[in-house]
Formats: sequence, C-alpha cells, structure tokens
Amino acid sequence: MRDWKNIEDRRQATLLFVSALNDDPQLREKCINSSDAARETFARVGEFTSIPHDVVFHGDGGKQPRTRQDYNIFLPNRGVDPVSLPVQNILGCTR
Repeated sequence: MRDWKNIEDRRQATLLFVSALNDDPQLREKCINSSDAARETFARVGEFTSIPHDVVFHGDGGKQPRTRQDYNIFLPNRGVDPVSLPVQNILGCTR
C-alpha cells in the first residue's frame, strides 16, 4: 500500500490513475463528473488505504474555486501515454 504523505507514492499513483482512465472511457467520464468517483478510483488504483478527508479531487477543468487542500489532476487527451509526459503536466497539487 502507498502512503499519501510520500510524494513519490502520489506521483506513481497519479500515473496509474491517468492510465486507468485512458483505458476506460466510461470511468474517465465518471471521474470527470464526480469528485467522489475520482477520489475512490484514485484510492483503489493508486493502492491507498486512506486519503485525508480534506483533500478534494476536481475533474471539472478548473471551473470551481480551489483551496489549498485540492489535488488537481489534468487528464491528457485519451491515447496519450501519461508516462511520456512530465508529471507536472498532469499533477497540480497545492497541498
């Protein structure tokens, strides 16, 4: 299992999450439309036993106001291998 406080664990989990959404268009759409679905999927795919309750996942393209606890994952276009991108092109974590 991964530790949320470990930055490298979060990076690896982010790549796994983006890959999973690339592979499943329905899951991708679900996570874009639901912060809860994104959180649950990230925890499952990323192998986290827990994610702090004050961490919020956004899949709305930046339409909602952000707080310092937000964890923003910018999904690359479908078919783009997230491993080929610098992690800062995918991850915007203000925590």
